[in-house]
Amino acid sequence: MIVLREHAIGKMPESRRQIRMMTGWIMMFTIPLTAYGFGIVTPAQEQEFIYSWSCIVGLLGLIVLMACVDALNSLRLAKVQRKALRDEIFKLMEQSERLYTIGINHQNRKYDRGIGVTTLDRPVISVGNLSTGGTGKTPVVQHVVRTLMEQGHHPAIAMRGYKAKPGQLSDEEREHSSALVGVPIVAQPDRASGLQELFASERGEQIDCVVLDDGFQHRKIARDLDIVLIDASRPPSRDALLPLGFLRESAESLSRADVILITHSEMVEQSELGMLRGWIESNTNHDPLVVVGEHAWSSVDQHDPDGQITSCPVEILKDQRVAILTGIGHPESFAEMAVSSGAHVLHRCDRPDHEEFSIAVLEQFVRDARSADAILMTMKDWCRLESSGIGANWQSGLPVYLPRLDINFRSAGEQFHRACIEAVASR
Repeated sequence: MIVLREHAIGKMPESRRQIRMMTGWIMMFTIPLTAYGFGIVTPAQEQEFIYSWSCIVGLLGLIVLMACVDALNSLRLAKVQRKALRDEIFKLMEQSERLYTIGINHQNRKYDRGIGVTTLDRPVISVGNLSTGGTGKTPVVQHVVRTLMEQGHHPAIAMRGYKAKPGQLSDEEREHSSALVGVPIVAQPDRASGLQELFASERGEQIDCVVLDDGFQHRKIARDLDIVLIDASRPPSRDALLPLGFLRESAESLSRADVILITHSEMVEQSELGMLRGWIESNTNHDPLVVVGEHAWSSVDQHDPDGQITSCPVEILKDQRVAILTGIGHPESFAEMAVSSGAHVLHRCDRPDHEEFSIAVLEQFVRDARSADAILMTMKDWCRLESSGIGANWQSGLPVYLPRLDINFRSAGEQFHRACIEAVASR
């Protein structure tokens, strides 16, 4: 009776109350009947014994059935509660998105008026994007730098140095240093001050232009050419602003872009590229140069456990059984490029972007990759792993293949190169 009373007046969902009240009433009949069956009736009283125990078994079955109904109802209620919680979180994120939009718009209006903007005495090309990570900025930055160097220029790269520990290089800085030997790199949040210090040094005297890595939102430095990357496999039209989605800015900010480079075009159909072009046209109030590019591996560096490094053609991956270890923003595209190169992917370990691989992660990965012929990683992940101080023993005798990533142009490639060269020659 006490249990029934608590269920009758206690706070709980009505469906749960009804189920448990019914279960309680059934138990009120079952308990005395069970006591009667055990303590009073005997097998000698054949008819009463059969009737009483038939009722007891039937009531116990009902109790079990009601317990199952209660469990299923609890699962349903939990699902409803999770949905309500998701809705509340979504509302909070929507409010955060509105606040984020207000902050970004205020900041952009300030920069539009030139407040807080530094104009360097050398031309600047910015390479950036609308979203967070994974659009392929690093190979594009390197491509722009090489294009300028082929014309006899001496560029420097300026970047934030994301997630760099004190006294250490960031992932992107290590990768740039490996691919562009001798090119000065400034990696610090205050890029303008870092560049001014570089220009004042003996090494900086020959620098005649700057390439900003991830510079579209870093508007504290004026630029002569603004290149914005859009990932065709993750179009902004299907995304939302932070924190709901991955967009740093709304589509209206494309009005600042001089060049819009569509990357990862190899991952989508031609019809999707057409729709993306239409979306770009509808969200720009000027006529930017729209370039379509695809990422491709130009070569593969083979790192053997004994430390030997060999530059190999991409064809070395054909029919190789590989295990992939990544900590990048868009691991799917890396895996798809491995498959398109003829490799057989036996295992994938996709860790969060910029994560430093722990010994435990590496040991588990090697155990999972024991049937593979080689390990496949990005150059960025390898550079981060080398700087962590972990030796080559973790490879467990397997070679590591590091593809060199480049950008190929499917349309407007010559115009892209000309825009970069003219931007530097304009001052």
